[in-house]
Amino acid sequence: MFGGSGQYFRNLVSGANRGVLTLANATPVKFDINVVNHGDLLLNTKTVLFYQTFVQNGTGYIRLDGGTIEVDLDQTFFMADGFMEGSGTIDGNFSQGGGTVRIPNATLRVKGNYSQAQTAALDFIFSDGFGKLQVDDAATLDGLFDVSIESGTPAGWYDIVTAAAFTDPVPTNPPAGYEFNQTATAL
Repeated sequence: MFGGSGQYFRNLVSGANRGVLTLANATPVKFDINVVNHGDLLLNTKTVLFYQTFVQNGTGYIRLDGGTIEVDLDQTFFMADGFMEGSGTIDGNFSQGGGTVRIPNATLRVKGNYSQAQTAALDFIFSDGFGKLQVDDAATLDGLFDVSIESGTPAGWYDIVTAAAFTDPVPTNPPAGYEFNQTATAL
């Protein structure tokens, strides 16, 4: 089902990934069906487009590696649970209802709104650089934050989340040993 070039899936009732879907060529993969990911989605700098609902659920795992998840204008990528890591782009709105998003030493860009529920976690890794969430529109931050600092990270202030605007609530619970310094467009 997955392979070749110009992959386009439609006219199916629904799709559920329970195995491993690895994108390996430059042609974007397009889904015109509702998709629930319970397995592994490995983007490898590639693009996957969802014209219907895309939900990350259960123990599902997404590794962006510079790739792009694009959702249709009237859709939202909903992460109910599971794990996503790496740098890349969510081209559209992203709602993190649960699970963990880990951003190591690079930027995860959301080209839309981002909302984080209380049960969701953002995990930033600092080593030679620092992880950053860049939101083009509004960001709602209501979940957990974890910052891991490895040796070699220079001391200083870092903007770990930038957004066009922050909506209430904003985080008031920094990880132990850290403090938040929020401006109108950065945290």
